[in-house]
Amino acid sequence: MDQDLQISFFKSLKQNASHGVDLAGQIGALLKLNRSAVYNRINGKTRLNVDEMRDLILAFDVDYPLISREVSDTDISVSLTSLTRQPSNSIEFLSPLLAQLQLLGGEKSVLIRYVTSEILLFYVLQFPLLAKFKFFVWKYFTWDRETRLGGGRLFDKHTAVSSEEAFYFNAVRAAYDDFPSSEIWHSNVLDNTLSQIQYLESAGHIKDPKIRSQLYKDIHDLLDMLELRVAAGRKPSGAPYQLFQNEATHTNNMILVQAEFQSVVYFTYDNPNLCRTTDPKIIDYTRDAINNLERHCIPLSVTSEKARTSFFSTLHDRVRAQE
Repeated sequence: MDQDLQISFFKSLKQNASHGVDLAGQIGALLKLNRSAVYNRINGKTRLNVDEMRDLILAFDVDYPLISREVSDTDISVSLTSLTRQPSNSIEFLSPLLAQLQLLGGEKSVLIRYVTSEILLFYVLQFPLLAKFKFFVWKYFTWDRETRLGGGRLFDKHTAVSSEEAFYFNAVRAAYDDFPSSEIWHSNVLDNTLSQIQYLESAGHIKDPKIRSQLYKDIHDLLDMLELRVAAGRKPSGAPYQLFQNEATHTNNMILVQAEFQSVVYFTYDNPNLCRTTDPKIIDYTRDAINNLERHCIPLSVTSEKARTSFFSTLHDRVRAQE
């Protein structure tokens, strides 16, 4: 391995390591080296041998660096777990998400800032049928690369919620509600879900009119729940909550978790798969982008009754137009 590539490799180890971990100490214990020998490898003075490289790749779960090039100011390291394995069901998707939210609970001064063009999964989980519907869509249109969604596969037969699913639905929703958050919604926030209902019904995957009606009712109830939350400016846990209406630009889903010790940026790729990065450059860029977007948005929380009522009324009308 050449020197530039080796330095870049150790940078990726540092980015993947948990905050506060003594990385040099871990590497030294793994390779049976003293700290001076470890730092000589980190700064490229001593070349890694094949065995050392293998041990580090396996221990830190990073890719083998195949391309040697200089790391520029525009390069960032991003983690996307679905590159190696797609979830096969809701539990496999929600379990690591819950673990990440629980880890955030140990951080100080956490604020979750969410920019979205689609209804948030955290709120969908409050409504089991709607949640099952979203996971049905993701399973057969995003995660499952082998099985075709044929006409014989009915969503009507996939509506039952197991006790394990119910646990994760409630746990993930409650974990998100524990944190202060601000959200920026585009007025098209319901369009994707409404289009999915319409498509699956027209393609013969929803045949029971009661299920169809309940899906629309769930969306109405979700909007009512959120309107009350926005008016109060707080979540049920008491955590502060702000909502902004975005008409300036149609964005993708983007989440900035601001914390005292370790901030993180998430964004969707091949929705709903989440990319994750702790790169300081993208964290700073995302924070500035959200700050700028907020300046061009309409605040809907607490005192903005007229704008809030108009916004949610428009969303209800969009649902009624398709019912």
